[in-house]
Amino acid sequence: MERPITIYAGFWRRFVAMLIDWAILWMPGSVFGWFVDKSQWDPGTFVGLDVLQMLVIWTIYFGSLESSKYQGTVGKILMGLKVTDMAGGRISFIRASCRYLAQMASASLAGIGYLMIIWTERKQGLHDLICDCLVVKILNNTVAE
Repeated sequence: MERPITIYAGFWRRFVAMLIDWAILWMPGSVFGWFVDKSQWDPGTFVGLDVLQMLVIWTIYFGSLESSKYQGTVGKILMGLKVTDMAGGRISFIRASCRYLAQMASASLAGIGYLMIIWTERKQGLHDLICDCLVVKILNNTVAE
Protein backbone atom coordinates (compact mmCIF):
# COMPACT_ATOMS: atom_id res chain seq x y z
CA MET A 1 0.00 0.00 0.00
CA GLU A 2 1.39 3.38 -1.00
CA ARG A 3 1.80 6.04 1.61
CA PRO A 4 0.42 9.48 0.62
CA ILE A 5 2.86 12.36 0.27
CA THR A 6 2.92 14.90 3.09
CA ILE A 7 2.30 18.45 1.94
CA TYR A 8 3.64 20.89 4.51
CA ALA A 9 1.96 24.26 4.88
CA GLY A 10 4.00 27.17 3.62
CA PHE A 11 4.66 30.55 5.15
CA TRP A 12 2.01 32.64 3.36
CA ARG A 13 -0.86 30.22 3.94
CA ARG A 14 0.06 30.05 7.62
CA PHE A 15 0.42 33.85 7.77
CA VAL A 16 -3.11 34.38 6.42
CA ALA A 17 -4.44 31.80 8.91
CA MET A 18 -2.77 33.75 11.74
CA LEU A 19 -4.29 37.04 10.51
CA ILE A 20 -7.75 35.42 10.62
CA ASP A 21 -7.12 34.16 14.15
CA TRP A 22 -5.84 37.56 15.28
CA ALA A 23 -9.01 39.20 13.94
CA ILE A 24 -11.13 36.69 15.89
CA LEU A 25 -9.08 37.07 19.07
CA TRP A 26 -9.12 40.85 18.93
CA MET A 27 -12.82 40.75 19.84
CA PRO A 28 -12.53 39.29 23.40
CA GLY A 29 -9.74 41.75 24.16
CA SER A 30 -11.90 44.63 23.02
CA VAL A 31 -14.83 43.45 25.14
CA PHE A 32 -12.49 43.21 28.14
CA GLY A 33 -11.39 46.79 27.52
CA TRP A 34 -14.98 48.04 27.33
CA PHE A 35 -15.94 46.62 30.73
CA VAL A 36 -12.88 47.79 32.64
CA ASP A 37 -12.93 51.35 33.91
CA LYS A 38 -9.44 52.40 32.90
CA SER A 39 -9.58 55.58 34.98
CA GLN A 40 -9.40 53.45 38.14
CA TRP A 41 -6.09 51.86 37.14
CA ASP A 42 -2.62 53.20 36.61
CA PRO A 43 -1.48 52.55 33.04
CA GLY A 44 1.07 49.88 34.01
CA THR A 45 -1.48 47.80 35.89
CA PHE A 46 -4.02 48.01 33.06
CA VAL A 47 -1.42 47.00 30.45
CA GLY A 48 -0.42 44.09 32.71
CA LEU A 49 -4.03 42.93 33.01
CA ASP A 50 -4.54 43.32 29.27
CA VAL A 51 -1.46 41.20 28.53
CA LEU A 52 -2.54 38.61 31.11
CA GLN A 53 -6.07 38.26 29.69
CA MET A 54 -4.65 38.09 26.18
CA LEU A 55 -2.19 35.39 27.20
CA VAL A 56 -4.89 33.32 28.91
CA ILE A 57 -7.56 33.69 26.20
CA TRP A 58 -5.14 33.16 23.32
CA THR A 59 -3.49 30.14 24.96
CA ILE A 60 -6.89 28.53 25.56
CA TYR A 61 -7.98 29.34 21.99
CA PHE A 62 -4.91 27.85 20.32
CA GLY A 63 -4.55 25.00 22.80
CA SER A 64 -8.14 23.82 22.64
CA LEU A 65 -8.65 24.19 18.88
CA GLU A 66 -5.32 22.75 17.75
CA SER A 67 -5.83 19.73 20.03
CA SER A 68 -9.46 19.25 18.94
CA LYS A 69 -10.66 16.74 16.37
CA TYR A 70 -10.26 19.53 13.76
CA GLN A 71 -6.58 19.98 14.69
CA GLY A 72 -6.60 23.66 13.89
CA THR A 73 -7.79 27.11 14.76
CA VAL A 74 -10.53 28.80 12.75
CA GLY A 75 -7.87 30.46 10.60
CA LYS A 76 -6.08 27.18 9.91
CA ILE A 77 -9.33 25.38 9.10
CA LEU A 78 -10.35 28.15 6.67
CA MET A 79 -6.93 27.91 5.03
CA GLY A 80 -7.11 24.09 4.81
CA LEU A 81 -4.43 23.34 7.40
CA LYS A 82 -3.99 21.01 10.37
CA VAL A 83 -1.47 20.85 13.21
CA THR A 84 -0.05 17.38 13.81
CA ASP A 85 2.66 15.63 15.74
CA MET A 86 5.64 14.32 13.78
CA ALA A 87 3.75 11.11 12.92
CA GLY A 88 0.68 12.97 11.63
CA GLY A 89 -1.40 12.41 14.76
CA ARG A 90 -3.40 14.76 16.90
CA ILE A 91 -1.53 16.78 19.53
CA SER A 92 -2.55 17.19 23.16
CA PHE A 93 -3.92 20.37 24.72
CA ILE A 94 -0.66 20.80 26.66
CA ARG A 95 1.48 20.47 23.51
CA ALA A 96 -0.80 22.82 21.56
CA SER A 97 -0.67 25.38 24.38
CA CYS A 98 3.12 25.08 24.61
CA ARG A 99 3.32 25.49 20.83
CA TYR A 100 1.39 28.75 21.09
CA LEU A 101 3.57 30.00 23.96
CA ALA A 102 6.71 28.99 22.03
CA GLN A 103 5.63 31.44 19.33
CA MET A 104 6.93 34.14 21.65
CA ALA A 105 10.42 32.78 20.97
CA SER A 106 9.70 32.85 17.23
CA ALA A 107 8.54 36.46 17.46
CA SER A 108 11.22 37.66 19.88
CA LEU A 109 14.03 36.83 17.48
CA ALA A 110 12.95 39.62 15.10
CA GLY A 111 10.49 37.19 13.54
CA ILE A 112 13.25 34.83 12.38
CA GLY A 113 11.53 31.96 14.20
CA TYR A 114 8.55 32.44 11.88
CA LEU A 115 10.70 32.98 8.79
CA MET A 116 12.29 29.56 9.40
CA ILE A 117 9.10 28.17 7.84
CA ILE A 118 10.46 29.36 4.48
CA TRP A 119 13.73 27.39 4.55
CA THR A 120 13.26 24.37 6.83
CA GLU A 121 12.66 21.03 5.09
CA ARG A 122 9.26 20.43 6.70
CA LYS A 123 8.31 24.13 6.75
CA GLN A 124 8.58 24.31 10.53
CA GLY A 125 8.90 27.50 12.51
CA LEU A 126 10.98 27.61 15.67
CA HIS A 127 7.84 26.99 17.74
CA ASP A 128 7.06 23.87 15.66
CA LEU A 129 10.59 22.56 16.15
CA ILE A 130 10.47 23.22 19.90
CA CYS A 131 7.20 21.27 20.25
CA ASP A 132 7.81 18.57 17.58
CA CYS A 133 4.83 19.63 15.47
CA LEU A 134 4.01 19.96 11.80
CA VAL A 135 1.45 22.09 9.99
CA VAL A 136 0.14 20.25 6.94
CA LYS A 137 -2.37 20.87 4.17
CA ILE A 138 -5.65 18.99 4.24
CA LEU A 139 -6.44 16.95 1.14
CA ASN A 140 -9.96 15.56 0.65
CA ASN A 141 -10.83 15.92 4.36
CA THR A 142 -7.77 13.93 5.41
CA VAL A 143 -4.30 14.98 6.41
CA ALA A 144 -1.74 14.49 3.70
CA GLU A 145 0.79 12.05 5.15
